[in-house]
Amino acid sequence: MNDSVRLIVTSFLAAVAAMTLASCSNTAVGVRSAIDIPVVGSAGQGAIVTSDFSVGTSYGLAFEADLGPILRGRIETTLRSVSVRSELGTIRPDPGNPRPTSGYLDAQYQLLDIPAFVTYLARGNDHITPFFGFGGVLTLGRGLTWNAQYTNWSLNDDNEWYRYTVNDEHTQGALEAGFSALFTMGTSFHLATSLDAQVDVRLAHRLSDPSVSARWSSERLNELYLPTTSVVFGAGIAIRL
Repeated sequence: MNDSVRLIVTSFLAAVAAMTLASCSNTAVGVRSAIDIPVVGSAGQGAIVTSDFSVGTSYGLAFEADLGPILRGRIETTLRSVSVRSELGTIRPDPGNPRPTSGYLDAQYQLLDIPAFVTYLARGNDHITPFFGFGGVLTLGRGLTWNAQYTNWSLNDDNEWYRYTVNDEHTQGALEAGFSALFTMGTSFHLATSLDAQVDVRLAHRLSDPSVSARWSSERLNELYLPTTSVVFGAGIAIRL
């Protein structure tokens, strides 16, 4: 079992234990996968001019239980991958070197999300149950890897400007934690007595940022940010216990 799977399983078992101790009934466990589409992004602070976030992917485990006649609680542990390409430029050029720095940075985040929310069950039938709900997501950054290339200028021995290219690779460990508000709506399909399928769409809006304090101080790259708002399309299978 690799570290990523071990982390998901450990977090999931802790969540299941907490909800089980709360004496919830009609419980179910399952798996879920999703794609995360950034709607609003943030470029970060420092030399970053613009950022283009790609569609992210996530997968993980889910546990849910009844909290009342029309209320159901759900908690998940999910491993999410996010990629971003940022365009770089010198914001405050050195007065002795007014020519601009330019380049790009490709970053890959690996994050552990722990969504927890309450869903309200709408009137359906024996086979279909629509729902909507509210909650939050705790994001724990597992790590970050980036590859960057930028062009700078310097003077040679003849006092002439020449351009040179710098390549930079960086790996960083655990990031700061962040929190997002979450709204979800979807439908459960009852496939068998103890087997359900579920599709949903979620809107996640970041309230606090698991930002990355970058170590590229020579080019004034101070922090990297994750997308501010994302739409998440997911599907999963659950077994009722």
